Amino acid sequence: MGTGSSGAERRRACPHFRAAEHRLFADHVTAEYRVRTEGRGRKVDEWKLPPSKPDNHWLDCLVGCAVAASTLGVALTGMEADYNGRS
Repeated sequence: MGTGSSGAERRRACPHFRAAEHRLFADHVTAEYRVRTEGRGRKVDEWKLPPSKPDNHWLDCLVGCAVAASTLGVALTGMEADYNGRS
């Protein structure tokens, strides 16, 4: 496989390449757990990162992109409007 090999050729040559990428992404997006707390008359969810799973960079990136898209008015097809009437 030369330096001009495509990404697809490299993935076919190493079948575990994609599995490792998927495992890393899955580990990051499932790294945190929810803790329901109550304070100042309201209930909120706090997301905690256990010491055994120190990395969640992909989760942070995914959430940031979703917030940016929502701020710009992007919505998935079929989503219902929230309580503010936004889609």
